[in-house]
Amino acid sequence: MESVAKLSEEGTGSVVGGKALEGLLKFVEERQHSRREYEGGFEAFEREARRRFNEAEREFLGEELARLDVTLPEVVLMDSSIGRW
Repeated sequence: MESVAKLSEEGTGSVVGGKALEGLLKFVEERQHSRREYEGGFEAFEREARRRFNEAEREFLGEELARLDVTLPEVVLMDSSIGRW
């Protein structure tokens, strides 16, 4: 089964996303190439996969929130001024 996730662009060495996403993609890649059962069985594998996905999701959403953060002293919306407290 081929994954759509890639750790980096071929030849560039640049990694997409943050540390949590990088860890998730590494985990996926390791499992795809492993011939052994996950230590602790499927239940342990599922817990670890969910933990890593949740961590990467939080990181990604946090990065987007930071990117969209408004750092102006005042914002005017429809003739109403909203100041920063």
